[in-house]
Amino acid sequence: MLPTIDEALNELEIAGQINPGPWVKHSINTGVAAKNIAEKIPGLDPEKAYIVGLVHDIGRRVGKA
Repeated sequence: MLPTIDEALNELEIAGQINPGPWVKHSINTGVAAKNIAEKIPGLDPEKAYIVGLVHDIGRRVGKA
């Protein structure tokens, strides 16, 4: 189950506090890009794409992978 947008943003904020770095802004930009792409492709859900983009690097909260 996907988190809500607010939950994803909150988790990203927490992760950024644990392991600060440019990856946090990159994740936000990825979410926006995924949403914009999904808006143009029939059958894709822009909200889900945004959420997945936001959390795609969430594992970095514990360090660089």
